[in-house]
Amino acid sequence: MWEELNLGRLANEAEIKRALATALGIMPDTIVVVEGLPKAFSPPGARLLVERYVYPGQFPMRLSCNAFDVPAVDALTVIRKVCAALQTMCLVGDNSPDPLSWLRVTPDGAVERVLVDEDALERDELRIVQAHEKTRQARE
Repeated sequence: MWEELNLGRLANEAEIKRALATALGIMPDTIVVVEGLPKAFSPPGARLLVERYVYPGQFPMRLSCNAFDVPAVDALTVIRKVCAALQTMCLVGDNSPDPLSWLRVTPDGAVERVLVDEDALERDELRIVQAHEKTRQARE
């Protein structure tokens, strides 16, 4: 499962829970959203712990997801569902060795490889400077 989603807008706790619950097929009350607690924190009965952070830049909300008891799912499918539910785009890592290369997922499910600004990244900001290509998954 993915670990981090960088949202193109701020979202409140209820929106985050609804979007992730729908995408994962679990109950919203089994999702705990916190403001940056240590990874060792494990609330009783939680299936998903979501650490929420606010950052400057084009993608102001970072969700760090820690799954405890979540069904096996295709990460890109979940990310697409979250983007659709929140009506925002997000950036996720593309498993590339290039730290400037990311995937942008839009609310309509399109996936595009993008480059982020190196100087902004050093300041912990995510700013797209160039779109590369639609990925194969985006055309499916």
